[in-house]
Amino acid sequence: MAAIVTVAAAFGGLVLGCRAEQRDARAEQREINAEQREEEDQRRAYAERVDFYRFGSNVVVVSNSVRVMSMRLVLRGRAGVWWDLKFIRPCSEITIPNAMLFRSMASQVPELPRLTEADLDGLLLEFEDPDSRSWIRTSGGTVSRSEWKPDSAKVAWVDTERWNLAPKDSPGCA
Repeated sequence: MAAIVTVAAAFGGLVLGCRAEQRDARAEQREINAEQREEEDQRRAYAERVDFYRFGSNVVVVSNSVRVMSMRLVLRGRAGVWWDLKFIRPCSEITIPNAMLFRSMASQVPELPRLTEADLDGLLLEFEDPDSRSWIRTSGGTVSRSEWKPDSAKVAWVDTERWNLAPKDSPGCA
């Protein structure tokens, strides 16, 4: 009888020990998941400070970051069609009339079929943050990782385009 009690107690201890290990493993996994979310939030911090949207017949690009980031507008659905914004000044906002985008593309790539307002529905903003991570953002919407790498690490303002000569102060910078 003592042997049965001993075996039952050992079995009960084994079950309780397994459950404790499972609880510890779940708690450890929750902690790891929370750390990973926090790290991803930190990585996304710069990306969340950049936005763009279409407003009427203009494209507005906003950088609420105090750091310089290389940027370009990309036309989804038309492989290879993009406008290099180079570096937009920190804490600034630029407005680019659609007509200027069309004109610059027509002069740079004359063999490209003429772009229309409807084509700009697929416009995306691609940029590289100060930590050399690339991101892509939909107009006024979601941001996700990108594989784009700017060709030049040299900071050079786009000062030949009228839209970048006089950027406004960004409303999101203090």
